[in-house]
Amino acid sequence: MVYYGTLLCLLLTGWSLGDAFLPEATLTALVLAAVGCVVSVTLTVMMLAEGESFCPLCMIVHVVNLALLPGLRLMSQRSIPQLIDALRGAGSYLLGLSFCKVLNQSQLS
Repeated sequence: MVYYGTLLCLLLTGWSLGDAFLPEATLTALVLAAVGCVVSVTLTVMMLAEGESFCPLCMIVHVVNLALLPGLRLMSQRSIPQLIDALRGAGSYLLGLSFCKVLNQSQLS
């Protein structure tokens, strides 16, 4: 429930703030959904490997997680290369790489 609530809050915040935050909100929701898909696939494989403990409700949740990924990708209105570039930029920012480059360039001039 927290997972779906977080996705909902991200998307509602993006829609309410408009273009100022919508690209970042959809990208974050897409990354979160991708992690959810990996977890869903892992749990489904574990459940099917045991064979005895099949849970139909769990399978529905896992299918919903897998369906979220292409839906969010379409909602982002970005191509795969654009999404990868946005992820690279976000990673650089979070790791401080862009700040370090700006700092180094300012020291050189």
